[in-house]
Amino acid sequence: MWKSLFYLSALAFTLIVLATYLNILPFQQFTQQYDKLLHFLLFGGVSWLGFRAFPKQYNFQSFLIPAFPFWMTLFSIAEELFQQFYPHRTFSFLDLLANFCGIWLFYLADRLFYYIRKRAVQDN
Repeated sequence: MWKSLFYLSALAFTLIVLATYLNILPFQQFTQQYDKLLHFLLFGGVSWLGFRAFPKQYNFQSFLIPAFPFWMTLFSIAEELFQQFYPHRTFSFLDLLANFCGIWLFYLADRLFYYIRKRAVQDN
């Protein structure tokens, strides 16, 4: 189930990114008004579904780093930096911050709910 949801969200995410770069995104005024919120939700949601579908983690000096949020963070940096070289797109530190917050807050919320559920099962 998680993989199917992830693939659907990744397709939607890809289409949104392409429409943005081609400057054919519908509802331009809406997207400009809620730009940071959309960055937060899109990057966070796709990253979270990716983590749920592919829960691989890297062990870095006894610290577990979730693979999908890590790669999504790197993609976010590259995508935002690439915008400086594309007409009608600009680099925005606030967009990058919204991406990071979405990616990592969705991940932390997932882990928090996981531990709450795990503890509730152990208490019963």
